[in-house]
Amino acid sequence: MSTQHPEQIQEQDSATTVVRERAYWRSPGCVVGGIAGLALVITGLVTILRARVDATLDTPTVVVFGMTQSAAVGLIELVLGGLIVLSATSEATRPFMGGLGLLAIVGGIVGVAASDTIQHDLGYTPGSAWFLAACGLVAVIGSAMGAQFIQSRRVRHT
Repeated sequence: MSTQHPEQIQEQDSATTVVRERAYWRSPGCVVGGIAGLALVITGLVTILRARVDATLDTPTVVVFGMTQSAAVGLIELVLGGLIVLSATSEATRPFMGGLGLLAIVGGIVGVAASDTIQHDLGYTPGSAWFLAACGLVAVIGSAMGAQFIQSRRVRHT
């Protein structure tokens, strides 16, 4: 998040003072979390385009980046990844990114632990589940990384 104040001109005893102030947040964690969200968005979008969204979201299953998944899984990845990317755009929503990352980790663990019948019915394989959990972990790590508040002030007297 970046805020910039326009130059302020103050006159004092026939002298002019020009003050320029800048303040912004620098958060590498938001970048890291945004990359994880973008990976989910791309994977979900490619899955949806290949599987074609129709009345049945669980069939057909398609192979995307080495993972077999259905359009339903692609929609979940697209929505979750999009929310992670949006929450990574501001320092104020960084905790929300962590919550979404935790949700992805839980979804991945549930997908890995699910029975073969449930995995087949949903079109959700362990490879897709591990990918979801890994992206969630990266988002959680990104949300836990510290941020820096940078402020500068330049005063010029003429």
